[in-house]
Amino acid sequence: MKQRFAFITTPDYSLIALSCAIDALRAANAALGTNYYGWTVLALEADEPVQSSCGLRLGTSSFRPDCVFDALIICGGQRSHLYTNEDLYDEIRRGLREGKRIGALSEASYILAEAGVLTGRQCTIHWKRQHAFREAHPDLSVKGSIFEIDGPIMTCAGGLAALDLFLHLIMETHGVGIAAQVAENFHHDAIREADHSQRASSILRHAGRAPGLVRALFLMEENLEEPIAIQTICERSALSQRQINRIFRAEFNITPRAYYRNLRLQRAKQLLRQTSLTVAQIAVASGFSSTSHLSKYFQEACGTTPGAFRGNI
Repeated sequence: MKQRFAFITTPDYSLIALSCAIDALRAANAALGTNYYGWTVLALEADEPVQSSCGLRLGTSSFRPDCVFDALIICGGQRSHLYTNEDLYDEIRRGLREGKRIGALSEASYILAEAGVLTGRQCTIHWKRQHAFREAHPDLSVKGSIFEIDGPIMTCAGGLAALDLFLHLIMETHGVGIAAQVAENFHHDAIREADHSQRASSILRHAGRAPGLVRALFLMEENLEEPIAIQTICERSALSQRQINRIFRAEFNITPRAYYRNLRLQRAKQLLRQTSLTVAQIAVASGFSSTSHLSKYFQEACGTTPGAFRGNI
């Protein structure tokens, strides 16, 4: 056994991300005809296995300081932004000092950030948490990619992106041939590169239906905090004002301005759920000029105020 992975589970971790990672290693061993990779699933608390986000609990061993591993992978999920554990932060920092690779699956990037190991490095996180993560850690370089490998630090958006990350780790050591065999084993058509956008598919489903629409949607998604004018979007998308109005009416039954505002309201709702930022700060981060400006449209769309919405979470 040449490479040993220790996976530490945290409350409500993503089971699919963990499964993709481990099964990629298992399939690599099968393709190699030897147990090159080893792994163990761990929990910091010894009393019982940690529950995943889907309610299942995997059998785990208790993490001990004398555990032997080459890479320490933290498995996160929908509650990682609320999770704190100084002992885990210490183990992450100790592993890094000792030359181990450190990784985060899904929303465990929050945990690496709190441990202080993401400073000066590129990282990523599940797209649903990106805005909140950037607001919580404005000093970090947070990408919209499916995974990032920056020196010994690896972060991954979770879900099937964990398979792509581990396919790249396999490819690093054993080449594209073995990695391709592993990908084929899971009917994975292509090994996606790190810079593959997490949200491209949700926008690209409109490709071919209306010229310029995909470009317009990308521009809106990328300019939420500081909205750009619809006329500017038209110019950059090679559309006239009349064309963009007609396309958005046909595709979404709404004007481009209202669609853009709804994207910003969605961002405000995410930040209300996922951060402790004030409503005034969330208004600015969502591209609204003031708290009253946000509250006006929030009330119209949601039937309640931002403060009341947060209070009911």
